[in-house]
Amino acid sequence: MKTFIRFLLVLVVIFISAAAVIEYVKSNKLRSENHLLAAEVASLKTLQETTSEQQHKGGEGISKAEQKELLRLRSEVSQLRARKADLERLRSENQRLKQSFDSERNDVQTRWKLRLPELRTNAQPADYLALIPEMNEALTNNDPWVRAEAAKVLRDIGLKRLLNTNLTAQESADLKSAAKAAVPGLLPVLKDPDPVVCANAAITLGFLHEDIEQVIPALVENLNSEQWRIAGSAAKALGRLQGDASSAVPALIQLARSSNPDLRAAAVEALKEIDPTATRNVGFE
Repeated sequence: MKTFIRFLLVLVVIFISAAAVIEYVKSNKLRSENHLLAAEVASLKTLQETTSEQQHKGGEGISKAEQKELLRLRSEVSQLRARKADLERLRSENQRLKQSFDSERNDVQTRWKLRLPELRTNAQPADYLALIPEMNEALTNNDPWVRAEAAKVLRDIGLKRLLNTNLTAQESADLKSAAKAAVPGLLPVLKDPDPVVCANAAITLGFLHEDIEQVIPALVENLNSEQWRIAGSAAKALGRLQGDASSAVPALIQLARSSNPDLRAAAVEALKEIDPTATRNVGFE
């Protein structure tokens, strides 16, 4: 039943996202057509008024060809006005669909805000691998809170591997598979525009401790961030990887000389976990 609900939630999110794109394109097209029609109507109306004025001033001065052209223009104006009415109707329908979409999107966000805390409380080792597609969807959500909480749900995979001493062999295997599957979705989040989301993704990757050949360079790159939260979380994540992150030592030594005391502390602690000897050799105790 849980699997079906998760599957249904993913389908709803995908459907709503597709509908949003379609409606956005349709709205832009309608807006463009309306502007063009308005310009045409204004131009034709001006020409019609000018010709009518000439006719009133001197009907004999208008040739049959000009009268025929005037009738054609009047007919075209009528057609354009009819098309404008259709566009107004379509615009109204588009607005109704947009309101419906906004309402559905709000419903989805509400479900996420119920779903993610529930997973952090109740998810079992065997559940996580099946949850990866759903969490990847959450990691691309418009709401930073949803993205950050999804990273925390995935972090629980690493925490269970680290802290639960009663795991069966099968549960350990399930968590390892889930950890490896979670890494590709988390790596892009290291570039998230929200520093809190980015920091949560980094800490989670440190706890997952998988695919380090991809993870370590991405974390080292984040050490150069101007955002102290992003650089600090990258340092902590590298420290969590311990000796496997030895290639990050030069970058961490540089960060340990930062003017920011929090970054210095995070870098030194990471160095101690990765290579205590190298830490002492460069004067950091």
